[in-house]
Amino acid sequence: MESLHSNILVPKFPRRFGSRRAIIAVLATACCAHAEADWKSSIRRDHPRLFFNRETWPAVKARALGEERARFDDMKRRVDQNLAKPLEVADYGTQASEAAFVHLVTGENRYRDLAADMLEKSVAFYNDCYARQVQVHWYTFTRINAWAAFDWIFTSLPVERRRTLGASYLKAVEGMVPGRGRKAFKRENWGGPNSGFYSTPSLLWYAGLATYREGFDDVRAEAFLSEGYGLYHQLLEHRRSAAGDDGGSASASLNYSLAAY
Repeated sequence: MESLHSNILVPKFPRRFGSRRAIIAVLATACCAHAEADWKSSIRRDHPRLFFNRETWPAVKARALGEERARFDDMKRRVDQNLAKPLEVADYGTQASEAAFVHLVTGENRYRDLAADMLEKSVAFYNDCYARQVQVHWYTFTRINAWAAFDWIFTSLPVERRRTLGASYLKAVEGMVPGRGRKAFKRENWGGPNSGFYSTPSLLWYAGLATYREGFDDVRAEAFLSEGYGLYHQLLEHRRSAAGDDGGSASASLNYSLAAY
């Protein structure tokens, strides 16, 4: 495994596709309708929505099978190994995203089903952590990866399984984020957009965007979308202010500013 600071998307493969800096740029582009009264109308109705979409996917796939073929082959080997392993209740967010990515490249449903199985085990793990009042992890990277996995297999999943999985993960996120009638658990990261924002509130944007107007928990999905949108605008404004006229980072630590942030 790579360091948790290395990449918010799928570790060991699309480093150039998924750096924190690139994600901020994507968010800035996606949120360009901020001044419009109805910015949500610009959200596409199809999937995928997270990190790439129907139009950009062919270029991502071509790169995976071209100049990044060695990385993709390594990823596929890991996924094939996971096919043969029994799953426990654990956080498989990153592994699920790898399985989902391999499904998109190969078209093989066994990888989709593995991703869905891993997501179900992951949501069970998140709920168990909540019940025991312990943090899932200080960083949200694997849980964001889990939302990417759900988004990437969304179209090919059977409707009822899609509905059940999406609604259960939305409900799990509800229990993770601040302002839901409880105090933070020990070592639970509720940091805001003036920090590195790898805290649980960062999940709201991904959860809301992946499930917006999909009919299985629309009130909660739209609330997450709106709150996450506002938080990431605060993050962009904070980092714009920190950069100033000469440029700069929101952190003096290179390990954070060039990776985790």
